Amino acid sequence: RAAPTGDLVTRGRYLAHVAGAECHGDRLQGGSEGKAPPLASGAAYTDEAFRTLLRTGRTPGDRDLSLMDDTARQRFAVLTDEEIEALHAYTRALAERGP
Repeated sequence: RAAPTGDLVTRGRYLAHVAGAECHGDRLQGGSEGKAPPLASGAAYTDEAFRTLLRTGRTPGDRDLSLMDDTARQRFAVLTDEEIEALHAYTRALAERGP
């Protein structure tokens, strides 16, 4: 199903819950057993680095993100630039809001 129209954060919130809750938890605060960090950690990435992360699973420092490597290539590589931009906007909104 397509993301709703509206501002970037609204679209990003929808995409995050559809695509990220499985690993990052229902509240996107991090997965159980250290499976994934809080989704707000994506705010630390530049736009280009975030796009690369979602398309390839690679970080700027080539850190091994284990599950994210495969997940990015198998699930997120098909996201449009606009969808990735919306997800990144949402991670920044989460980081600004705080815990």
